[in-house]
Formats: sequence, structure tokens, C-alpha cells
Amino acid sequence: EPLQPGFVIERYELLRQLGHGGMGTVFQAKQLEPVERLVALKVLRSGFLTAGAAARVEAERQTLAVLKHPGIVSVLDAGRLHDGRPWFVMDYVAGDSLTTFCREQHLPLADRLRLMIDLCDAVRHAHFRGIIHQDLKPSNVLVERVDGRPVCRLIDFGIRRDLGSGSEGSGPRGGTPDYMSPEQSSGNSAGADTRSDVFA
Repeated sequence: EPLQPGFVIERYELLRQLGHGGMGTVFQAKQLEPVERLVALKVLRSGFLTAGAAARVEAERQTLAVLKHPGIVSVLDAGRLHDGRPWFVMDYVAGDSLTTFCREQHLPLADRLRLMIDLCDAVRHAHFRGIIHQDLKPSNVLVERVDGRPVCRLIDFGIRRDLGSGSEGSGPRGGTPDYMSPEQSSGNSAGADTRSDVFA
């Protein structure tokens, strides 16, 4: 059954849908206890309820758990629905995609470059821990204002690649065509390395 606003998953009340992708749906939710706060809650789609898909979601969750950087969303909690679908809770970012934020806020070039430097630092953090994002694009970079300053947060490691284990996430060829490196677009995602993220 589709999840609707008002539905409660353990201690999280769904408020509204934020996005829907190939693997699942992300909701804005309110954590009810032990503290009240807004979070993002991602639920795997029932059509992908296979051992392999569940393992990929678990791998994304574990990836976010080991990446500790202010420019990368943090994983806060996790569990399973009664039908077995995995879910996990992340920081809620009250912002827009990178390009939308820059356009609507009329951000000057110097501020746009500062955001790119921050984003590069977040990607570097992942690379130093052996993780390639593999789907860097404006919609996977959210920007919000913190103390009046624009701050970018990198999201959606669902198709990331772990250089240590060689494991990969989901996705037809591992990425979005408009932002893929030549290695990824040719279908040779195994040959892609950190330079693919730099290309994107």
C-alpha cells in the first residue's frame, strides 16, 4: 500500500513526499521522540523488494553512516516496515538543488564558487574513504542557508561504488546520462574511479 502523509513509522510521522526515485521514496517526516525534529525518511519501493535491492539499500545506509562531513547528509536511524521494506532516516535539508538555489537566490559568482569548493571538499572526504558517488548532479546537491550562509549537502549515495570491496549500488548503468563520465556512459562502471566524480 502507498505511504501517505500522517502515516507513522515507529517514531516518525510522514509529513510530505520530497522525492521519488528508481529505488524508493523520500519523505519529510517529524521525529516524535525522544526529541521532535524534522528528518528525511527513505523507504525502498515494494517492486524492488529483493535480497539484492535490500542489500544495496543497506549498503547506502552503511556508507552514509561512515561518512562524517558537514557537506554530506548523516544517517540517523533505520528499520523495516511490516512488509519487509527497509527504511532509513537522514538529516532533513531545508533547501533547493544546487542550480535552483543559485538561480533563485541570484547568487554572485564568488558565492557559487565557494559552494563548489565546499562540494569538492565533501566529495574528497568520500573519496578518501574509498567511496565514489557515481551520480553527482545538481539535484543530488541540496543547498540551505545556515546562519545566513549557503551550505551544500551531498545526498543519494544509492549507486555509489566502494573501491575497497568493488561493490556497487543500483541503477541501469550507474548514473545520470547528462553527468556521466565516458567510462560510465560506455557501461564500463567497473573501470570508473574517483575521476568519474570529478568529471561530473
